[in-house]
This record gives sequence, C-alpha cells and structure tokens, in this order.
Amino acid sequence: MTDSNAFRRPSEASAQNEKISIETAELFPFQIVDRTNVLLLRLTELDFRRSSFIHQIARSVDGKKYILPLNEFAGLAKNLTVLPCSRYIFHISHVGSTLLSKILGQQQQVLSLREPLLLRWLAELLNNLEKSESVVSPNQFDEYFAACLVYYSRKFRPGNEVVIKATSYTNVLADRILGQAHLPQAVFVYSSFPAYLATILKTPASVNAIYDLAPSRLARLHRLVNADTWKLYELGVGEVLAMSWVCEMLTLELAAKGRESQISWLDFDEYLNSDIQTQVQIFDHLKIRYSTDDVGRMGSGETMQTYSKDPGRQYDKFARAKDIDLILKREAIAAAQGKAWLENAAAMHPMIADLAVRAKL
Repeated sequence: MTDSNAFRRPSEASAQNEKISIETAELFPFQIVDRTNVLLLRLTELDFRRSSFIHQIARSVDGKKYILPLNEFAGLAKNLTVLPCSRYIFHISHVGSTLLSKILGQQQQVLSLREPLLLRWLAELLNNLEKSESVVSPNQFDEYFAACLVYYSRKFRPGNEVVIKATSYTNVLADRILGQAHLPQAVFVYSSFPAYLATILKTPASVNAIYDLAPSRLARLHRLVNADTWKLYELGVGEVLAMSWVCEMLTLELAAKGRESQISWLDFDEYLNSDIQTQVQIFDHLKIRYSTDDVGRMGSGETMQTYSKDPGRQYDKFARAKDIDLILKREAIAAAQGKAWLENAAAMHPMIADLAVRAKL
C-alpha cells in the first residue's frame, strides 16, 4: 500500500516557491491512497504524449508527487472554472482503443488521457452504490464523480482538446458521462466476437485479465438481462470470452440508447482497413480540429505500423489479420464454444440477440 505520509501537499510546494498550479493539467490526480487521499503527479504535456498508459508515467516522476485529502480534492474542484471534457473513447477491451487514442494524440493540440485510474475507482464505487456495503453515499459519489471529471478536463494550454480514453472496466460510467448537460461525444470501439476471442487467446496475460474480471462481468450481465442464467464455474474459456464480450457490448448499447448523435461505433478491423474518410469522420464526430493532410499522414504513419502497447514492436493490420486467422484455427474448440454460447444466449434474451450484427459469427 502507498503511504500518503510520504508525499507533500501542493500548498507545501507553493510555500517553498515551487511554481505549481491546480488550475491546469500539471497536477494530475493519479490514484487513491490510504482510502481517503488522492495522489497527484506533477506532469508535463510531453509525459502524456510519450506514454501508452497514464499508470506508466508514475515510474518517471519521483519527487514530483503530492497528496490531497479526498474531501479537499472534491472541494477544490467546485472552484475550478473548467470547460467539461466533450470527447471520450469507450471500448470492450483488447480492441485497438489505445491505437485510436495515439492516432488522435498526434495532433499537437490534442491531450490524450489514456485510462486514468480514478475512473476505475469511480466504477468500483458505482458497482456497489446501491448495496448496503457501499463505502460512499449517493451524494458523495456524485461529488467525487463531478470532481474527477473536472480535474480530467483541465488543459496545459488554451488550445488543448482533451480526449479521455476509459478502460473497459469503466464502461459502467458511460451512461452517466454521456448524460451530462453538455452532451459529450464518444467513440465506442469494439470488434467482432471472433476477432475479440482470437486477440484475447493470443497471450496468457490477456486470458488471465479476462478471468480476473469475469465474476464482476457475469454479475453485471445478469443485472442487464434481469436474470440469473449462468454459473461461472460451468463456463469454458470460449464461453467466458463470449460472456465478457456480451457484457461490455450490452453496457455500451444501453449507454448509447437515445443518444445516437453523441455516439460513433467503430469496428476496429474495419477501421484498420478503411480509407482517410473514416479517420476524418472520427475527427469530425469528436470535433477535433485538423487538416486533411494531417489526417492522411496519421493514417499511414509509424503509429499505425507499431503495436500500441509495445511501441518498439512492429505490428500492422496484415500481421493482426494473420494472427486472428491462425489463432481461430488453433483454438477452434474454444471458438466453437463461444459461438454456441452466444447463439444460446441470444435465443434466451432478445437484448443479446440484437448484438448479432456486431458479433459477426
């Protein structure tokens, strides 16, 4: 556990003549420590650009860490005059959302926040909010939710356009985020079920990550379909992957309901094989300033030729297509399991049947 006593408060830094401001994105709320404090990192715009995920930045900011009590963190947010973020990326996991975030982040005015940890904390709070074991009241949750979005909406400079890429675990927040009065825009990134299954089965680490979240996803899926249909211990790996795909897709479908003008659905493999016009449509939907030359360069540049989570590794749409084909053949039993589970689930629940077009079985 991180010890909050090891860090200074921002006011202490200011008292020592360090120029530091909570008005800009310079002090970034990183994570909760000791349950009632927020750890803030002092970052630069370059820090965000050079890291695939925000949690990677923490390794390089020793001596630039500060602490705020949670109640003070929320209170200060109420006095910040910040335009709320209007651009979000949600996704179902392992479907290329990091690459999309990096592509958008190549525009010099774009500030891409990739998977800020406090959104995951908010998702955990929300999952228990209606239960007796909830550690916060509904009013406290609303206060923390508003505060986090205020801090994540801050900029380094006036021209910045903030784009927040959430982790799949935080899809439960999508409905609340999109329901804000300023009607933010979002891209929902997904892949067909076969491509999703193959991508997960490529590495043991990905499979383990899916199993770690499987209990909470199955509980959420049961809530979504208002039934208690499946037992996790009875599901094979292909079925667990199918259940996970359905859970996240249904969560996003429900968040998108009645908000068609705010949402742009993006099949990642179709995106990889699309022309410049698809890229332009994404920029237009998120209302990001661009030139046609900029967009053309992004779509054919180095970022599209490297693995987004491991920038030193060459990986393009052809390598991905080859991997998917090979893995589906190698893991034919798991793929058949998953397909059968999806078909049976669709027969029982109309909500799941409606996902057939995107599943592409």
